[in-house]
Amino acid sequence: AQWQRFFAAAGETALAGDPRVTDASKRSQNINALYAELARIVAGKTTAQWVELLEDADIPMTPVRTPDDLLKDPHLAAVDFFREVDHPSEGRIRTLGIPVTFSRTPGAVRSLPPQLNEHRDEILKEAKHEE
Repeated sequence: AQWQRFFAAAGETALAGDPRVTDASKRSQNINALYAELARIVAGKTTAQWVELLEDADIPMTPVRTPDDLLKDPHLAAVDFFREVDHPSEGRIRTLGIPVTFSRTPGAVRSLPPQLNEHRDEILKEAKHEE
């Protein structure tokens, strides 16, 4: 049904009723051709236009975000996902927070990312021990 709603919302009514879309078995057999149609169609609108269109058509989706988009994301800012910390050798760096929160067992960042080879000896010792 989502494929049909997509093609209908995109103004491709012939494809919305095409057996390659309406029949699951035929859709599976023709998936590469359908993805080619999808690629052709989505190139005609902006991401913002597709977000609005697909939300209105009740089609699950999310836009692909660039790293810069994520840094400006209002939700991630509201939950304090990106944090700035002082690193002993790199100075002030931006790091990631904990992606989920739990009321009784809140997570916390307890250490900074290691420097190159910082834990090398411990890792090699453990790997040798497991042999």
